[in-house]
Amino acid sequence: MRPREARAQALADLADMMRDPDEEHRKRIAAAVASSDSVAVNTSFRLAESAASDWLSPMLFSGAVAYRGGPALCVVGSYEEVAAYLYAYKEAGISEFIFSGWPTRDEMRIFCTRVLPLLHRHERAGQPAARAAS
Repeated sequence: MRPREARAQALADLADMMRDPDEEHRKRIAAAVASSDSVAVNTSFRLAESAASDWLSPMLFSGAVAYRGGPALCVVGSYEEVAAYLYAYKEAGISEFIFSGWPTRDEMRIFCTRVLPLLHRHERAGQPAARAAS
């Protein structure tokens, strides 16, 4: 998860995070995936490998998966964009998420103080995601 005040800032922080990737670690992750029988792990890697320019959608970045593993699918955008995106998943019937970030404590603090209140606002208003994202 990479929510920031503005989308441009989120994209810049993502670029910083991905600068100088550890290729040896990527090889270890690839070897672990190759020997894994986990459907979730293998699906995450297949999705990431098929993504054009490391993006599965305008909000979902997959470029870190090869370096961080399957859970590294990353929602990137402004606080409001991320809240609206997550609300769209809730509208589709998704009721549970597993979030992480790098560094974990800082990113979870951002999520809890900046994104979660906006997500709760969408829930209280019952806004369809199409309206919420605009």
